[in-house]
Order: sequence, then C-alpha cells, then structure tokens
Amino acid sequence: MKVLCLVDGTKVRSGPVIESPGDPRVTVLERDNRSANGLRNEGLARTDGECLLFLNPGDVLYPDCIESALAVMRERDAAAVAFGGHLIDAEGRIIRRMYRWFPPKLTLERLVRGNALFTTGQMLVRRSAMRAVGGFDEGAGSAADWELWIKFAKRGLPMAFVNRCLMGCRFQGGIDPEDASAMLAGERYILRHTLHMFGDPDKLESRALMRYAARTGDFAALGRALAQSPGLMMLPRFAQAALQTAIRAARRRRRNGSAGSPAAGP
Repeated sequence: MKVLCLVDGTKVRSGPVIESPGDPRVTVLERDNRSANGLRNEGLARTDGECLLFLNPGDVLYPDCIESALAVMRERDAAAVAFGGHLIDAEGRIIRRMYRWFPPKLTLERLVRGNALFTTGQMLVRRSAMRAVGGFDEGAGSAADWELWIKFAKRGLPMAFVNRCLMGCRFQGGIDPEDASAMLAGERYILRHTLHMFGDPDKLESRALMRYAARTGDFAALGRALAQSPGLMMLPRFAQAALQTAIRAARRRRRNGSAGSPAAGP
C-alpha cells in the first residue's frame, strides 16, 4: 500500500509531520491553492495502484477497513465499494452511525435524487474505473463526489456497499452558509451537466433547494423548493428536512440575538 499526500496551500506545515515516521511508502507533495478536486485528479494521474481511496483530512479508517472493502470488491467484481461508518467529533468521539436504519442504494435511480454517501473517503475505487469516467469534474466543486458516483452508475460500473462501520467522518455539527451555498452551486452544476437528461429538472432542483434549506435553516429556500415541486411534501425526507431547517433557524436566531437575521439565500 502507498500513500500520496497532497497538501494544498495550507499555512500549517503538515508535510514534515507526515514525513517524520520515515516510511518510504508515504509521499508528500505541496501545492499552492489548487482545488480539492484538482488535487484528487493529480493524485489519480500520479498513482499506479490498482485501487484508490480519496481521503479527506477529517477521515479516519478503522483497522479492517481496506481489507474488508477489497474482499467485497473481488467477490462481486465491483468497480467501487462503499462502506458505512460513524460521524465523529473533533476529538474522535462517535456522534452517531452514518446510516441509522437503511444502507444506501448506489443505483442511478437513487443517485439522481441526491448523494447517498457522506464523503469520498468511504469509497474504494478501481483506478481503471476512475480513468474510464474521467476522474473528478472540477466544475462540480464540493459536490464532485456525487457527480462521480452518477458517472459510475450511468456507465453501468457496479458499485457495492458494505453495511459495517469501517471509518469515521469528522462532523462539526453544522455547515457554514458559504459552504452550503457552494454545495448548492455544485449540485446545480450537476443538474445542468450530468443529469440534464434525467427526470423533471424542477423536481431535481427542488430537492437541491430542500437540502440547502436543511443545511442552513433557510425557510425561504424550503418555500421555493415546494413551489417548484409541491409533491415534495409527500416524501418522508421532506418532514426531516423541515425539522432540520427549523432547528438550524432557531440556532441562528439565538446566535444573532435577534428575532431572525435570514441566512444568505441561494
């Protein structure tokens, strides 16, 4: 196993720390302010390994993670294998399981409705499959992992899921409004460039707005989602999104110390 660590313009001198154990399997490359997806594509171009795992700084792999995913990949001849895990806090304490009740379905029908995974770090992929789909689309920004899984599904590349907790994904308990806006912009990019031939565009857009509302507490965005697709109200996910919107709106009002300073709209 080899580790390629690409450090993107951070002021924290992490390179020497990573290199300090002196493991020849670890290579560190420092870059100036490239996008995360640009770095991932550079890593894809530089590696010669059969399988790849694109980890983020907050990801933690449990001891049997790679071994378990590889076994399923070979058993099912899959192009990619995702696995479950825990959402963890800054100290590594478990907040909850990623999937409380049902494992995700990595089918085109399901992925058209939204990203079924939490992070790029929970999917082991074959290098040949990554190159076949052209790697990460940098235009999709923070939603590029969703765009990648859609491309896999569109090409009929089989994806499997291991319903076990094999990793930890660091979760800060909320999303910065700017990050949420960037995620919405990425999802809208995917609707135009990757999903433009699938389903009702207003319905797909409404789901993106619903997710944005739940992330930010923006009731105006939730209202626009309903206006575009009234049928959203019949979905169990809508009730959950409405509750999350209300909770985050209340938290924002408490932080601002006023009756309501609206979040920046999409």
